[in-house]
Amino acid sequence: MKPIRLTQAVVFSGLLASTLLTTPPLVAAPCDPDKAPHTITIPLQGRVNFYVFPLRDFNKAIVDPSWMYTLCDAELIIHRDEQNVVLHTKESIDFGPPAGIVLFREIFFKGRMTPSGRLELTWPGKWLELGASGNLEPAAYPNVVVQIETHTGYDIFGPEIDKSTVDLVGTFDGRKLFGGFHIFAFQKKPGIMGPYIPVVDGPIDFSIWLDLQVSE
Repeated sequence: MKPIRLTQAVVFSGLLASTLLTTPPLVAAPCDPDKAPHTITIPLQGRVNFYVFPLRDFNKAIVDPSWMYTLCDAELIIHRDEQNVVLHTKESIDFGPPAGIVLFREIFFKGRMTPSGRLELTWPGKWLELGASGNLEPAAYPNVVVQIETHTGYDIFGPEIDKSTVDLVGTFDGRKLFGGFHIFAFQKKPGIMGPYIPVVDGPIDFSIWLDLQVSE
């Protein structure tokens, strides 16, 4: 994803107005509003962090972001005259030598952003993940809820689960984007991934958070 720089980003229709003090400019304020672009794209970079803890003991991590996270390049695409936004993310994992950094997942989250910068996004029904071919392929699960429960052995629940998907909430202040989803679970059986193979007794706190900032 090629970094893009901008001097002034104006989120149309009163959604958000912020000044991003970087150079050179990508978009100058148009003199003729009829010739204004229909969207503005803001480049972002950072991490996607995974947090999983037993609710009875937050000091005992099942998954901790110090060792489970992905590197993330992203674009926040804001539509003119509407509150609709798209967050396009590309996550990579640093496997170290000799493999190095490998592209792991690509997602287009769709949703809304309020004038105050509150984001409400939905995990899509289809996305791409690293497959057996070594390339990105359609995810092998019908939806993200099935994927989480298969990987972890968890029975997940919570207000941010919407039928067969999860809703992400967060904020964008013109420089930083922070958001994700936070759910709860009980473990029914051993998971198929390393950290989730030991069965945990009692309720579990499970969350994934995007911590991104505007690319320089």
